[in-house]
Amino acid sequence: MAAPPPPPPANPFVYIDAAALHSVLPFPSLISHLRAGLPAFSAGIQCPHRVSFPLPTAPSASLLLMPSWSAHPSLPYLALKAVTSFPSNSPRLPSVHAAVS
Repeated sequence: MAAPPPPPPANPFVYIDAAALHSVLPFPSLISHLRAGLPAFSAGIQCPHRVSFPLPTAPSASLLLMPSWSAHPSLPYLALKAVTSFPSNSPRLPSVHAAVS
């Protein structure tokens, strides 16, 4: 009888800093890999137009929503990028905040 699989690692995420990433994947190599690999998946990727909502808290403020998904069997995902824009913020505060989930 086969032994049971080992338990998953306590922290499955690995942090790779910029220097380590650049040492194993220089930018020109990254671009060539993306150009070679992405066309195979691009037909199944959906990215509707960004939706913008004005916010009542400030005349120039807005909420931007950018959904994307893929039904490709090798790349199943659903993502949403949410951005808030407050161009009138003081120089001490960022005017744009974003999150992707």
